[in-house]
This record gives sequence, structure tokens and C-alpha cells, in this order.
Amino acid sequence: MYCVLNMGWTPSQYTKLSQKERAFIAAAIDIKIEEEKKNQKKIKKPSSRGRRKH
Repeated sequence: MYCVLNMGWTPSQYTKLSQKERAFIAAAIDIKIEEEKKNQKKIKKPSSRGRRKH
């Protein structure tokens, strides 16, 4: 579904790929999702700049 929703592929484009090609695409998508999760954590992490402890 990632290819269809985020890459503009049609379902038939994905199903026409060989099993090795689909495995490669799946692995690449997993890596991309992990990178996106790490970036989201960095964005959500509150910075302590400008705050003083009493």
C-alpha cells in the first residue's frame, strides 16, 4: 500500500514486480519508515534551551 499511496504507483505496477523486487521495495520502505520515526522523535523532543532551573 505504501507504494500506491506515497509513491503514486498503481497496484498492478507493484504486483508485476518479481518476488525479489517486491522484497527489495519492502526493505527500502521499512528503512524509510524507521528514518521518518527517528525524525519525528527529534521534532517532538522538547529542548531545554531558554529554561532555567531554580
